[in-house]
Amino acid sequence: LHQCIDSLINQTRDLSDVEILIIDDTSKDSSVEIIKDYQKKYPEIIRLIINDKWSRETKKSNRNKGVLSAKGKYILFCDQDDWYEKNTLERLEIYIDQCPDIDYIEYNYINNYQETGAKEMKRGRFEDFHIYKIEKESDRIYLALEGILPGTTFVWNKIYNRDFLIKNNIYHNELQQSTGFSDNFFSGLLVTHCTKFGKLDEVFYNYRIYKGSYSHDAEVN
Repeated sequence: LHQCIDSLINQTRDLSDVEILIIDDTSKDSSVEIIKDYQKKYPEIIRLIINDKWSRETKKSNRNKGVLSAKGKYILFCDQDDWYEKNTLERLEIYIDQCPDIDYIEYNYINNYQETGAKEMKRGRFEDFHIYKIEKESDRIYLALEGILPGTTFVWNKIYNRDFLIKNNIYHNELQQSTGFSDNFFSGLLVTHCTKFGKLDEVFYNYRIYKGSYSHDAEVN
């Protein structure tokens, strides 16, 4: 958790217009105390929401709660055991400035295997920044056949225009959750409604993989 939050507050870009929204899902460890310590140091940046009940009981998505509670124009997701590269916001701002009305931008990531210390970059196909426009459904079909859509279904390797998500009711699935993943449902809606998106091969996200993690071992009925 320290590594995750540190990667956000130590960005190379100024954070005066950035909000770090953290949702605690009834944790039983020292997570809340750790977050509150950060909150005392960065009260203008960090906002903490504590759930009264576990989301697996209420069948409510914490990510949906984050999207609806957020105040910013653009949204990034970060799992509590992962972390961002320190230049993420600075670099993404450059790309967004080229197309401020873009629906989302997909970027690259690195798998970090905790047991072995090995790192694996999922090599993409885009060395530069590419913007795609979908003006008719045949464009969407073509991009799907070319493997450009749907692309990676993870939700944390993209930056999203919040208005685009809300306008098109793009949320994570709730109520019926057959596994610990809700990324596929969200990503399916994303590629169904997007009309302008960007892709690049630059690495911004570090995905931690380890035995016993909820997303890899759990099955929720």
